[in-house]
Amino acid sequence: MPGIEKPISEGVPHAEFALALRALRTQARMTYARMAEATSYSQATLSQAANGRTLPTWPVTRAYVEACNGDTAEWEIRWTELDRAANPPFDFGKALASWALDYQRHPDPSDVKTTAEFMEALRKLRAHAGLSLREIERISMRSYPSRKPGVTMALPSSTLSDILNRAVLPSWDFTRTFVTICYGHRRGLRGSEADWMAAWNRLDAYPQWIQVPRPAAPPAEPPPTDAAPTETKRRRWWQMRARR
Repeated sequence: MPGIEKPISEGVPHAEFALALRALRTQARMTYARMAEATSYSQATLSQAANGRTLPTWPVTRAYVEACNGDTAEWEIRWTELDRAANPPFDFGKALASWALDYQRHPDPSDVKTTAEFMEALRKLRAHAGLSLREIERISMRSYPSRKPGVTMALPSSTLSDILNRAVLPSWDFTRTFVTICYGHRRGLRGSEADWMAAWNRLDAYPQWIQVPRPAAPPAEPPPTDAAPTETKRRRWWQMRARR
């Protein structure tokens, strides 16, 4: 007779499948020891296949069913349905629609209220423009010597990475160059240089300072007492007394 297993608690994701495996083993009057001898899997692996917490792999399921003289074709259909439900295939159309919706929601500088949101908007603008840090560096290096309108400084990739990963408001020269390059590379982006300037001026006028309280000053120590005058007076008193 097969051993008695622990009951499967409610809410286990694959409880029905596990109970069916246990019923098959009970009907076949098999123990996990005998099943391990008939297959290439251990007793622990076969026991875990029927615990219901996870869906066993198909090779383990097939070995379990074959050891209990079950119909492997029927069990393969049942296992495939559960596997597809647990691991749905990649839906390229849905992913493309989600990307298109996100693209339409590219950052609008007029919505930012804090420096952190401003920097996040700059990072999103670069993502929507489809530019890498190296590409922005090359464009700024080409445009900087010619003094093209709107491009005022060169942007090395190391400087870009450092500034974009901080929550500190960059200079307007940096912001203007960065925004101009992104808009020049990708047409149709929401906002304009004037919108970014308005947002930058708003944040620059009201910086997000963090007030750190100064540590309290240590209590003043009392001035050291000078024992010399007192000692001198005492010595003189004894000298005058000795003379008498």
